[in-house]
Amino acid sequence: MTKKIGLLIITIFIFGCTPAKNSFVEPKKTNNIATIIGDDTDYGVFNWEVYGILSIDNKFVDYGLFSDNFNTKVNIPQGNHSIVALGKFNKGVMGTGPFYATSNIDFKANPGKNYKLKGSLDGKSMKFWIIDTQTKKIVSKKINAPYHIQPQTTYMYVPVY
Repeated sequence: MTKKIGLLIITIFIFGCTPAKNSFVEPKKTNNIATIIGDDTDYGVFNWEVYGILSIDNKFVDYGLFSDNFNTKVNIPQGNHSIVALGKFNKGVMGTGPFYATSNIDFKANPGKNYKLKGSLDGKSMKFWIIDTQTKKIVSKKINAPYHIQPQTTYMYVPVY
């Protein structure tokens, strides 16, 4: 009986760790790849900005156990790509945030290059763009996207008698 339970737990663990069907699959490391990474700035405990890659070419980027570890380099093949960028920020304890915005960004990845998603706050919107990390040159258009308050987790209390 305990062997069956152990086998069941291992099976659930293995299938729980497999990527979704619509996940971005990184190419094997060759001379024809580039990398892209997100960005974050921490001004304090309740004052921060984070910019990350949600999807590449309509394929969800799976960062593994830590679902928003945007400081992880992602290998991408050379060529034109469409990125869905996520920006999140919070400005202090009473800032009623955090806030978020998403936007599509198109750019061309060249082999051997390293890219970084950058962003900034711009009034009632967030601005997104991609840079070449070696030259610091912008390689995409700057895109504005309105931000919204991030929905808070809703708790449901169930009385136990």
